[in-house]
Amino acid sequence: MPARQLPVQVRAKCSHLMLADPSFDEPAPVEMLIGADIFPQVWKNKCSSLGPGFPSVYSSVFGWVLIGPVQEHPDIGAQAMLVSLVSSMESIIERFWKVEEPEAAPPQFSEDGLCEELFNSEMRKDQAHQPSTYDG
Repeated sequence: MPARQLPVQVRAKCSHLMLADPSFDEPAPVEMLIGADIFPQVWKNKCSSLGPGFPSVYSSVFGWVLIGPVQEHPDIGAQAMLVSLVSSMESIIERFWKVEEPEAAPPQFSEDGLCEELFNSEMRKDQAHQPSTYDG
């Protein structure tokens, strides 16, 4: 049933068991498919784990059956690669403030900007470009 040859460690872990398929670790087509409706009738209520990275074994009327995933290399434990990028505290804080700094307010939102806007909207120039006065 497996798509490729299983590691020899899997066979070694099962050497003491009477297996339903003695050539379980070799790639081959499925010989028999048992549905969930039949499984309880062939299962003998015994199961055991072969350890981390190995499938579990279940006792059946046909012999022991392996069920579950197999790690490619079960003897190899978890691997980790630690990477550390050290930036200066100064550059980290500088980046923080660039992100957190609000954009400058448009000029019309300041008091000077409001005065200038009001002046420009109210002032009129005559032909000599002199400010005109209003009697109003």
